[in-house]
Amino acid sequence: MMKLLFENWRKYTTKILNEDLLIESLEEAENSVLKRATKLFKGWVYAHDKESYDIIEKKVEKNKIQYMAWYERQKAIDSDGLYHPSEKIYSWEIGGYLVLSIIKTFIIPRDITEQQKKVALLWNYKKIVEGKIPGLENLFKDIFLYIRNIGVSGLKFELDINYFNKNSIWFLPTQKFERYNKPNTWSERDSIPRYIMIENYYRFINFIRDGKKDLNAVADYDELYELINEARPLYMEWQEKQQEKQENKDAKEEMLLNNEDWEIKILLNKSAARLFGKRSNLCTAAPGLNYFDTYSKPNDPLIAITNKKSNKRYQFSFGSEDFKYLRPEEKDKKVCFEQTELDKKELEEILDVLFDVIPEQYEVPYEYLQNYKKNKTT
Repeated sequence: MMKLLFENWRKYTTKILNEDLLIESLEEAENSVLKRATKLFKGWVYAHDKESYDIIEKKVEKNKIQYMAWYERQKAIDSDGLYHPSEKIYSWEIGGYLVLSIIKTFIIPRDITEQQKKVALLWNYKKIVEGKIPGLENLFKDIFLYIRNIGVSGLKFELDINYFNKNSIWFLPTQKFERYNKPNTWSERDSIPRYIMIENYYRFINFIRDGKKDLNAVADYDELYELINEARPLYMEWQEKQQEKQENKDAKEEMLLNNEDWEIKILLNKSAARLFGKRSNLCTAAPGLNYFDTYSKPNDPLIAITNKKSNKRYQFSFGSEDFKYLRPEEKDKKVCFEQTELDKKELEEILDVLFDVIPEQYEVPYEYLQNYKKNKTT
């Protein structure tokens, strides 16, 4: 009977899809999910335990039980986004409220738009009822047992919504699920929380294949995972181009020499260092790290050197005596430049060129080169 109940509701979700398209705001979507999940919970209790259903129904009708505070009739929302009760009542809406609360807490990302949250909420609820997100029946069972046990014992305390939020692993595809009778056969897709998948879907939306840019056109989380993996490299390539454009705009350099043989310049900020060291493993070019400031000082700057004849590139930091060669990039391949130490002959060739162009204001390399020349001639 319970199986038939869920099958009937899954057929019903197909009917209400058109109604979902008419919902304009996130608040309307929340109210819709609350009402639908409440009806579904009520039907589940009826199918599961008719005797308890009748008892609860009488209490709901009389509305006299005062020890279960779970729902704010005025639906005042606090800063945490959850309803906070001021009126203690006994109502079927506890089931609907918990489904709504858990979806909002564990599945809907916080940093997407209100419109995207609306679509994601309705889509996820539909997938839950369709059985494509497992766990709804287990959740209803736990809610029902919680209500029934409180009712039988007569304990007078408020229902702790956070108990369900913190302990509900029903809708989470994390490895915590293994402790709750899930088979130990986890794939990479299973280890990704649903809210991360929803967030990445909207993050990569411009690169999602045509026909799937509306979440309602996505069949389930398996397809969502495939779409994200398809779009990710396109997004990363676009992001790299945007970053390169910005770095070109922001980069500050001081050109010391630019002739047919050599290009030598001072890298004055991190954008210049990132631009010079792109797709390399140079720490001074790494995003999110502050090695540029460690190696670059007003009197000891980072020096970028290009040998135009050999197409070799170098980055020198005299204060740390860190002289690196970057292997040329292979054409049409995104390979990381290898940074390697220089042999003596190659190093001396570059130092001879630098001796003629490094100004005295850059004290550390200037003094190093003066000593190098002095030692070389003696």
